[in-house]
Amino acid sequence: MLNSINTAYATSFDSSSAKSLIQGYTQPILNLLLWLLPAGCAIACLVAYISWLLKDEEEKERQKPMRRIKQIIGFGIIAECIVTILSIVGIS
Repeated sequence: MLNSINTAYATSFDSSSAKSLIQGYTQPILNLLLWLLPAGCAIACLVAYISWLLKDEEEKERQKPMRRIKQIIGFGIIAECIVTILSIVGIS
């Protein structure tokens, strides 16, 4: 009984192995996000502008596309900053 308790205390958590295991998953995801977020934002802006062009004149006057495009660009900038901060901190 005493011997099994001593071996339980003797084994420790291997943090470097756990960190490398987690980085094996997060690094490719963060690298992919660094390239996909700007492309996705550009496509979303294009879709928002095209959908505005297809509306009739009354709706065009009420809903300007720049508000939606500014929201998309703001989201893209914040998301890119988060991904960059995660890379700097060492999560990736």
